[in-house]
Amino acid sequence: MAVAVTGGTGFLGLHLVRGLLRRHDRILLLGHAGSRPALDRLRAFLGACGDDTSALGERVTAVDVDVSRPHLGLPEPRFRALAGEVGEVWHCAGLVDLQGSPGRLRAVNVEGTRRVLELAGTAGARLCHVSTAFVAGARRHGTAGDDDLDAGAGFENAYEASKHEAERAVREWAATHRAPVLVFRPGVLVTDQPPSADLPEHTVLALRRLLEWVLRRRPSAGPIVVRVPGDPGARLNMLDVRDAAAAMLALAEGAGRSGGAWHVVHPHDVRMTSLAAAFEAVLPVRFRVVPGEPEFPTDEERVLYRLARGFLPYHFHRRTFAGERLREAGVDTGAWTAIDREYLVAGLTELTPAGVAG
Repeated sequence: MAVAVTGGTGFLGLHLVRGLLRRHDRILLLGHAGSRPALDRLRAFLGACGDDTSALGERVTAVDVDVSRPHLGLPEPRFRALAGEVGEVWHCAGLVDLQGSPGRLRAVNVEGTRRVLELAGTAGARLCHVSTAFVAGARRHGTAGDDDLDAGAGFENAYEASKHEAERAVREWAATHRAPVLVFRPGVLVTDQPPSADLPEHTVLALRRLLEWVLRRRPSAGPIVVRVPGDPGARLNMLDVRDAAAAMLALAEGAGRSGGAWHVVHPHDVRMTSLAAAFEAVLPVRFRVVPGEPEFPTDEERVLYRLARGFLPYHFHRRTFAGERLREAGVDTGAWTAIDREYLVAGLTELTPAGVAG
């Protein structure tokens, strides 16, 4: 039987597929029709990792699907034939857009999850669902448990709301199916690898691109000061994408055989001041934390507040995510890569385009 993977050519998905190839003979990459050929993207990634790709075409099959449509957009006979090949489903596909519209996010993150549940149910396959730690919503203090799924505090953005609804759909489905369901809730996934045109971007890199666009609008070439509404002690859970993928694969092989939910989170949060320092090291910008949005924002601040509306609330977060269940399962989070200013700077370098001084 094959392992089916959605989002297998995404930032996390590529690392998961690399690990799955070491454990399984056949992988089915379920990807969007019309996008860059999945095998080409996977081959480029594995080649960059130094892996042998000579037999990749014999072990990996790309299947064009549409996760927003019933039967994944496939004719029913083709859908059932696909399900007959599948013994396990990894659902990693999702739209990570903190500024996205609720309708578009629901179409991909919620309806897409329902379509994948349809595949897993038809196949009678075990499901590994990648959620996010941020289904905890707008709770800015305290500790969120591995099983917490309370919408009472609301959400900071439509992305969180869509992932919360998707996980609820998974939980409800799991209650009526015998196959195990594993739910992984990672923190913010990052890398210290320099940006590459062949590899997908991550959230911190997307924020840099946003800042670069704002900087191009400034009247002079000098650095600017940006006042950021927030809490000086705010922090965010970030972890290396390789550590996250390794933990998920280990859980799937060991403690997760009967199902469960785990926060895949770093034992040490990153201070928002460290993240700001990383941006200051690669861009001509300086940040100053203020209690709220200034009454008279500069032109650059006005644009940034509008374009980063979905991210700004995290500058008030001091909450933590329970990680005991992860360690109880034997995952050595103490050996994980430290996420500090130097790490973040490394993952943001060699990207400075013409017109933006580094």
